[in-house]
Amino acid sequence: MNTHPKKKLEFVIEASLQRSLIELIDKAGAPGYTVMPAQAGRGRDGAWESGHISSAFSMVAIIVVCDATVADRLSEEVLPMLERFSAIVTIADVSVLREKHF
Repeated sequence: MNTHPKKKLEFVIEASLQRSLIELIDKAGAPGYTVMPAQAGRGRDGAWESGHISSAFSMVAIIVVCDATVADRLSEEVLPMLERFSAIVTIADVSVLREKHF
């Protein structure tokens, strides 16, 4: 099987930041992204879950698969956002089957 190395960035952020993060993803030159609702979790500040009267505290997960250069650029661009808001960001080495898609 012929695979191609890429980077996968996963962001779990406040839903109110989704548009700003997508702008940074586009600016960094990522070929695409996937947004999913984050339903519940637990972290340093305790447990949380969606489904409150207001969506003010909703979270989303955004996944980006791209080459290392774009991942580095995006990481630099998103750093100031991470210092001000609740967020989890992971970066992993992954392999893809269809290199042209990423």
